[in-house]
Amino acid sequence: MKKISIDTPVEDMDEESLRATFTDVLAAHEENVTEFETETTKFSELESELEAEREKTAEVSAYFAEKATAVTSLDTDLLVDRFSLEELMGMAARADEEAAAAAASASESESEFDDGEEADVDGGDDADEDVTIFAERRDRAPITDEEQAAFTDEARSRLSRIPGLTFD
Repeated sequence: MKKISIDTPVEDMDEESLRATFTDVLAAHEENVTEFETETTKFSELESELEAEREKTAEVSAYFAEKATAVTSLDTDLLVDRFSLEELMGMAARADEEAAAAAASASESESEFDDGEEADVDGGDDADEDVTIFAERRDRAPITDEEQAAFTDEARSRLSRIPGLTFD
């Protein structure tokens, strides 16, 4: 932007210098208006780009939040509002892992169930079969010590942001 300044007081100027000064001020003003319009156009374009990027980020966040709903049992809108994109991606990855583990476990269960049906068809005696109770079954989605430590650290870092809350 061009700075407009008058060195001589207006009262001390004659008509010719007043006209010249006025012409200089108008020219500087026109340059400033043109520069301002150029900057405004640049900022408008930048604003449009940022708005488009924000919308894309919102769509991606909604996608991952929908996947993370399976793990957290929270509403997708709440997840989008409360968690960053990176956190949502982590939750969605965990949901995918749990879904894969559940699918693998289901296929194992089906094969065990199929074996049991074949035994019944063959006329096998139910009393002779090994019966497992709920307490003896393996976990479908076990959590490793590393995952538990990472979860604990993440929870601790989030909770440490709350004023007045300390950990022993």
